[in-house]
Amino acid sequence: MAFIYFLSSRSSLPSPFEVNLPFIDKFFHFIEYLILGVLLSLNGFSKSILFLVGIIYGGLDEFHQSFVKGRDPSFFDWIFDCLGVFLGLFGFYLWKKKRSL
Repeated sequence: MAFIYFLSSRSSLPSPFEVNLPFIDKFFHFIEYLILGVLLSLNGFSKSILFLVGIIYGGLDEFHQSFVKGRDPSFFDWIFDCLGVFLGLFGFYLWKKKRSL
């Protein structure tokens, strides 16, 4: 979460994140929140609580970007944040279930 906050506090991102492809920012949102979902899975709380934590944090991150010069909040970025958290949690759950068989 601290890394996501750090990145969204920047007016411009480091060069690996500045790629001029359509919708590449959605891909980066998805990947960073997918990782967040996996990391949240390491916690002992229920998956629904962890999902709520992830999507609320994604919404707060988008709100935070409205205060950063050169950045703006986006509903579609938040949607990709939610998808990433969901698939991170679900993927970790499936991996853990398969491992216990």
